[in-house]
Amino acid sequence: MDYKLLCAQLRAFAEADGWYVPLMANAAALLYDNMADLNWAGFYLMRGGRLVLGPFQGKVACIHIPVGKGVCGTAVAEDRTQLVPDVHAFPGHIACDSASNSEIVVPIHAPGGGIFGVLDIDSPVPDRFTEEDREGLEAFVRELEAALRPEDAEEALRVRPMEEKYSQGALALVEAVFTEHDGPEEGRTVRRVAEEIRAKAYYVPELELVMTDAADDVVGYAMFSRFPLEGKYDRELLLLSPVAVRTDLQRRHISKKLIEYGFERARELGFKAVLVEGDPRNYRARGFETSADHGIVAGPSIHLPHVSCLMVRELVPGALEHIRGQVDYSMYEALRER
Repeated sequence: MDYKLLCAQLRAFAEADGWYVPLMANAAALLYDNMADLNWAGFYLMRGGRLVLGPFQGKVACIHIPVGKGVCGTAVAEDRTQLVPDVHAFPGHIACDSASNSEIVVPIHAPGGGIFGVLDIDSPVPDRFTEEDREGLEAFVRELEAALRPEDAEEALRVRPMEEKYSQGALALVEAVFTEHDGPEEGRTVRRVAEEIRAKAYYVPELELVMTDAADDVVGYAMFSRFPLEGKYDRELLLLSPVAVRTDLQRRHISKKLIEYGFERARELGFKAVLVEGDPRNYRARGFETSADHGIVAGPSIHLPHVSCLMVRELVPGALEHIRGQVDYSMYEALRER
C-alpha cells in the first residue's frame, strides 16, 4: 500500500479547500478505493463529549458512540491507535456492521490539542490490518491534522446554562485563568466570589453560563447575577462577574459569545442593565460605557485603577435614566477581605 502517495493526494485536496468536511469526505473515498478488503472507511467527530458520525464510505453506520465504548470510543479514551485483529474479541465492541471482523481506529487531534475525532476503518477479513497499515494511517492522519484550522475546532463550541456536571470544572477554570494572569491569591478570591454568588439570593441559575468544547470540557465561563445599588434595582440590574476563557483559546471571541448570549437571555428574563468592572478595552466593544457618566459610581471601599474601569450597559433603551447609586461589594465576604 503506497501511503506516501495517499498522503500526497490528501495534501492536494487540502490545498484545493481546507474545510474539514470535503477534506474528510475525499479522504474516506481515497482510503476506501485504494485499500483492499474494506467494508467501511470514514470518520467520527467529537461533539458534546461523544463521537458523532462524520463523512464515510460504506454501509449506514452508528450515529453516536460514547467515549470509552467500542473500538472508536476506546481510541479516544486512551488517545492512541487501536489495531484490532478480531473485533468480536474486543470488549464492548459496537457492531454497526455485522460483516466487520477486524478494525483499525486512529485518533485525530484538533489544532492546539484535544481530540477532534477518529479515523475508523473496518474489514470483513480477520486480522486484515498490519503494523505497516498503522504507521501509514497515522501518517495519513497527521496530514489531515495539519490541514485542520482553529475555526474547525471552534465549530463544536457551545454556550449553555450551567449544569451540575460542569460546576466544578467551571470553578477550576476560573481559578486557573485568574491565577495565571494575576497570581494565586486572586485566583482563589475570584473562585470564592463565584461560589458565594451561587449560594446567595442574587444568584440567577439561567445566567451562569459555560462554553464547552467538542470533548464537553469547559473552556469559557461567564456569570450574571442580580446586583443592588443602595438596596434598590436588583430586579433590573445585573453584575457581570467573573468572566474567564481558557488561556490558549483567548482572542477567539469566546467571551464575546458568552456575554452576548447572556445579554439576550437577561433581556428575556426582564433585566434592564448590566454592570461590570474590568479593563475598558475588553468591554467597550460589547456596548459598555463608563458607569459614572450614568450616575453609578464606585463606593468608598472600591479602589479602581481608573474611573472608566467601572462600566454599565443598557439592555433596554432608557433603562439607565432612573438607575443611580454607589456600587458596594461588601455583600460578598471574599471581596471584603481584600
